[in-house]
Amino acid sequence: MPTSAGRVEGTLAWWALIALLGAAVGYALHAMRDEGRHMHAQEQQALSAAEDLLARLHEHQRATGRYAGLEELAQAGRLAAAPGTRDGRASLGVPGYTLHVLLPTGTNAAGEVLLEQAPATSDPLLVARHVAVVARPLRPGEDGYRAWYLDETGRVFLQEGVSDLDALRETPFPRVRLPALDSKAGSGSAWHALESIPEPR
Repeated sequence: MPTSAGRVEGTLAWWALIALLGAAVGYALHAMRDEGRHMHAQEQQALSAAEDLLARLHEHQRATGRYAGLEELAQAGRLAAAPGTRDGRASLGVPGYTLHVLLPTGTNAAGEVLLEQAPATSDPLLVARHVAVVARPLRPGEDGYRAWYLDETGRVFLQEGVSDLDALRETPFPRVRLPALDSKAGSGSAWHALESIPEPR
């Protein structure tokens, strides 16, 4: 039969184990919260970079009468660095994200403006009026959950992949100019108009 000292030691050992498990859970929750803040900060930096790129596109349009792809923008001296390529497409890199420019190629039967990245031929009338910038996470779920879409009017849309990381890994470009709220834009994934982004807790 265990002595009272043995029972005390056993009880203390259980309390020590519970305290250790509590500390481990607390540390894990703290790390997850910090990771969420870091990811949110990268998402916001990507949005700011997309807004800056859109401002440079507006400068180019005012000077030339039309919007341009990244290569032409760089040749005109409107970018600090030459664009790179990602998946065979011209892009600008920012922490955790890539930025792409979409230009109009024409309209479809429904009258929607068709978009393509750095098309070989763009519609001269539409390219004077329309452009879009898309920011996509390099590693969805690690660098960011949100993809951003901005157009020449300053509208901002986001695509969230919180519930479907496999879909976000593709983050397809919209094939048509986003006309309204909750548009699928031919990409199969919904883009939602930005109203507010909650701060992580």
